[in-house]
Amino acid sequence: MKIRTIFNTLFISHVAVAGFAILSLSVVFYFFMSSAVIQRTQNQLSSVNILKKTHIEEYFKQIERELLAQVKRINETPYTHLKSELELIQDTYEFKSILVADSLDRPIISIPSDSLNNQLMKNLVSSTKAKQRFQIIDQSEKSALPSSQLVYVLPLLRNGSGELTLFILEDFSKIQKILNERTGMGSTGESYLVAMDKKMRSESRFIQRKKPIEITVATEATKHVFDGKDSTGIINDYRDVKVVSVYRKINTPYLDFAIISEIDFEEAMAPVGRMRNYIVAIALLTLAIVVVLTVFISTSISKPILKLKDRIELLALGKIPALETKRPGVKEVSQISIAIDRLIFGYQQTANFADKIGSGYFTASFDTLSEFDVIGKSLIQMRDKLRELSEQQIKLSREKASALLQGQENERKRIVQDLHDGVGQHLTGIRLQVQALDDGKVKQALSLLIDETINEVKRVSYDIMPSVLLDFGLKAALNGLCEHIKKYSSIYIDFTYVKEIEKNLPFEISIAVFRIVQEAFNNILKHADATKINFYVRKSETELYLFVEDNGKGFDAKLSATGGLGLQSMTERTKLLNGIIEINSNVGVGTSIEVTIPVRI
Repeated sequence: MKIRTIFNTLFISHVAVAGFAILSLSVVFYFFMSSAVIQRTQNQLSSVNILKKTHIEEYFKQIERELLAQVKRINETPYTHLKSELELIQDTYEFKSILVADSLDRPIISIPSDSLNNQLMKNLVSSTKAKQRFQIIDQSEKSALPSSQLVYVLPLLRNGSGELTLFILEDFSKIQKILNERTGMGSTGESYLVAMDKKMRSESRFIQRKKPIEITVATEATKHVFDGKDSTGIINDYRDVKVVSVYRKINTPYLDFAIISEIDFEEAMAPVGRMRNYIVAIALLTLAIVVVLTVFISTSISKPILKLKDRIELLALGKIPALETKRPGVKEVSQISIAIDRLIFGYQQTANFADKIGSGYFTASFDTLSEFDVIGKSLIQMRDKLRELSEQQIKLSREKASALLQGQENERKRIVQDLHDGVGQHLTGIRLQVQALDDGKVKQALSLLIDETINEVKRVSYDIMPSVLLDFGLKAALNGLCEHIKKYSSIYIDFTYVKEIEKNLPFEISIAVFRIVQEAFNNILKHADATKINFYVRKSETELYLFVEDNGKGFDAKLSATGGLGLQSMTERTKLLNGIIEINSNVGVGTSIEVTIPVRI
């Protein structure tokens, strides 16, 4: 009974709080989105309205400038060419018609003669005098044509012809083209022109069966705009449809026109409607989740406690359970879970540290859990002892390898000395005795054979231990090795030796570097099929750097990770000098070897 009471209390409280919060947030978000969408639509319409207003104003200004320039040219044109000049203007600007009247209001030139609204032009000629430089007259009400009409009136002051007046009739096609631009207007948006009489002058998107002059726009937009108030608002348009409206007066001294840009309120609010549906769906889904969570919340309190018991039993058996990623909701249970996780983490750290020590990673660091961590302190002592033993073993191994290499080099010196002192002297003595023979052919053949034998003994001696290394140092020995390779092969060697200091290297470093280069050249000669070797050596106070690169066939470094005896020999010699060797190769692109050896001179 007690559990049921807690369950009911938790269920009602959680659902009530969650429902109230979701409802409040949904209402606030909905009204905020509505306001933001309306403001964005008004800003967008305002930008479109200003842009089209500017285009129309610029159009009238451009027409005035160009027609005044044309009038100046017409005044200087002979009367016989006047009609041709007017026809050219009509074709250039695509005017509907052009009329010239004399000082007695009589039409004297009409282009084209059969297309003018005669009654319109008659009334216009009799009632209008071109007293100004330029006029624009709205003749839409008097026009029998289906579209609104504008007439441009300009004086012609021709020498010898008296005072003439030029009338140019133009429909709204060019201005309508500006208004019909739909960018940023949606599917229901339109921009149109209204005159002071509240009659439309441009075509309507929605009422196409009537002439523009027959459509009355008695809306708040026309009332405000002709009262001198450019503004925006949500109103009913000339169709009595609710719209978002932006309106401004056209700034021209000749016409009392206003431009109005509108879009249906329903279309503007469509994103808000979709957002409202999303909000309702999310609210219902959230409420459903809250109900499900509330149903299980009371029973879920006991589950963390049972889980903690299972984890403690695993620790008692010597197993390390996984760390918890989620904490129980009850404070005390959560604190117990955190304490057990600390214990598990300590066990994991200790186990990982012991595993690293067992794998030979004696530089691994470890922080004891506390000053009372006996196991951690014991592992640290064991790590230090094993590291000391490992360092001693590595030292003995290096000393053994170094002694072995030193013995090899000493044996090579002895062999070279024996070859020089023994075999070399004997061959020299034989050559002297052959020189005493009488038979010229035998003497020549034996002398050639002895010389080849002496050269071979010298070559073998050089390979075993170049005397130039002992006498003149590493640079001379490497240069001799390059010349030796050039002599016995067709490979071109580009050798560069840079000395940043003049001091000689220790012999053990010089002989090791010589053997590494010698082994690299031998590998190139035997396996690479190369035609060129780039060989670079740099000696500084702190290191010796060498680089050997060939253009041979290369090899797959991944498949040859362990390398042959030659690569192993180079690697071992480098490691004995605490150096670093890097061998890079790919099939078909050659091989490069980089060696860096620290030195102290």
